[in-house]
Amino acid sequence: MMQHVTWLYGFNLDRVRALVSDLTPEQMVAQPHGLVNHPAWTLGHLTISADNLAGLLGLDRQAPTGWDKTFPTGGTPPGGAPDAYPPQTELLAALTAQHERNAAAAQQSPDPLHRHPYGAPH
Repeated sequence: MMQHVTWLYGFNLDRVRALVSDLTPEQMVAQPHGLVNHPAWTLGHLTISADNLAGLLGLDRQAPTGWDKTFPTGGTPPGGAPDAYPPQTELLAALTAQHERNAAAAQQSPDPLHRHPYGAPH
């Protein structure tokens, strides 16, 4: 089961890479037709979310410093200035690093799908 879950986790990362591979810095922060969360913000937020998962898997948190403030859940919608966000290569590298360590930890975990996130039995 865990092998399938980690394969799917990797598949999703590959889809993310494909979806943003040809975007310019301006397109990474574009918000057409009322779109709130542009690609740059979404990649950063996915990295923070993956870092949260790492914590649940017993790993140290390793998200880049300040990203939790730049890519929070809720709050003020992200702005559209390209220089306000890390470049696409940095965003993808950070997300990839989080995915790789989470997948490795999940493969090593005895039963990660049945653990309660706060350690209490369910």
